[in-house]
Amino acid sequence: MTKFLRSVLSLFLTFLLCALCLVSCSGQKEPYETEIVSVKLDNKGENIKIEATFDSEFVNEHKGEKVYLLVLNTPYTGRLGGTQSPAAQTKVKDKVDFEIPLYENNSTRIASSFVLALYSEATESDPASYVPVTGEAYISNPEKTAVNTSEVRHSASVKGITDYDTERSVYLGVSHMLIEVRIDKVLSGEYRKGAYCHNHNGVTYFFDREEIDLLDEKIKTATDNGIEVYLQFILGMPKKDEDGNFEYEMTDCLYCPDADADKSGYMINMTNTEAVGYVRALFDFFASRYSVKDGEHGFAANFVIGKNANGYSEYNNAGSWDAELYQTCYSVLVRTAHNILRSYCQNGEVYISVSNIWRNDTGYGNEIGAKAFLNKFLSNGFSGGNFDWNISLSLNSASDALWTESSEAYPNITVNSFHELTSLLSSGEYLYGDESRKLIVDELKLTGNTQDVASLQRMSASYAYAYYKLSSDGKVNAVFYDCASSSITD
Repeated sequence: MTKFLRSVLSLFLTFLLCALCLVSCSGQKEPYETEIVSVKLDNKGENIKIEATFDSEFVNEHKGEKVYLLVLNTPYTGRLGGTQSPAAQTKVKDKVDFEIPLYENNSTRIASSFVLALYSEATESDPASYVPVTGEAYISNPEKTAVNTSEVRHSASVKGITDYDTERSVYLGVSHMLIEVRIDKVLSGEYRKGAYCHNHNGVTYFFDREEIDLLDEKIKTATDNGIEVYLQFILGMPKKDEDGNFEYEMTDCLYCPDADADKSGYMINMTNTEAVGYVRALFDFFASRYSVKDGEHGFAANFVIGKNANGYSEYNNAGSWDAELYQTCYSVLVRTAHNILRSYCQNGEVYISVSNIWRNDTGYGNEIGAKAFLNKFLSNGFSGGNFDWNISLSLNSASDALWTESSEAYPNITVNSFHELTSLLSSGEYLYGDESRKLIVDELKLTGNTQDVASLQRMSASYAYAYYKLSSDGKVNAVFYDCASSSITD
């Protein structure tokens, strides 16, 4: 065989192999390119406009069938049932659009998600059900209904303090204050004398007057003195009195199944419709009460959701939930707070709270690791429609550990490895509207030893160094010194 013929044969075989490869690869059916591309309020903030697109293969396969718009109030975590009442329906085509009212039967859809589905008739083996053909999507411009359109201004100073005597905070000259809101204390399952009544979605919810009056006083005093207020929402376990009865009635639906009874905080059971009702009423009450500039109760339009949310054992105990379900529900919880807050205050801000455990291979309980948690949260956000969320970091550390140079050698974020977090937030996929997400340190707490003068000196130096590094970083809006609990141990 001549050299020329061998070359031609070799070339032919190469083309043949490529062709076979293409046939083999194309044997795997690609998923349909179907998605909700837009969910927006109209210019009057009265109706919701939903637009979706379907690829030609989907349209050809389901020609003549109907696609249904479902409004969901709990996260979609599995197969949908067949008993929902669709908000709208239309025939399958390349592009579909719907327009439905924001309010329906005295209920708002501001925090609901939307999904398109086909209907599957019941068979001998399966009941009737709706089969989703798109992912969930949320209203992307809830601020269309906002009365307060003022900009939330941040002080040039990062100096902040956690829940503390407000008068003394004014004297200390702090620019920021973080106030803890114990959900289990402010919410009441039934009316008690003097309770504040708040109607949301046609249901009356009750808020403890003593707790709310105390918050009113703190927030009003702080804002009257130019202090920016952040509210950190934490679900705790109600305390017991001397007889062993709960001091505040326990609203069981708020807690995840099999939640431990001795933890510092709890994840809210967002899979429970009744619990979702409480949560929406909670954020609606706080957003409407504290989002009015120069209002009678003060101004607080910064909501921090939970504490150290990348751990779902100690501060966000989720009982028997796995990491996937926990992160899905936490994402929905944050988006619920965001959409409700923005519906009152155009520039209100929500923060997800993470601990300074950076890597996910620490082996500590159900700690996910802040970096992996943030990446997952970002992914969940994109899948439901990207939105404006921010980050709140807890920097709770032994004084000596604060000086550690690299989280590769030490699993926690430190002042010297803080750049790993800020660099991540500056990367393209994390930007929102071409701007970095806001960052605060919600807990700066260092520990020392009262019996060791050198230890106390190092602790004092570490505090000074931390404030210097964080304030000079330029990417941190507030640093809250934790004065609610002692930073010094015997």
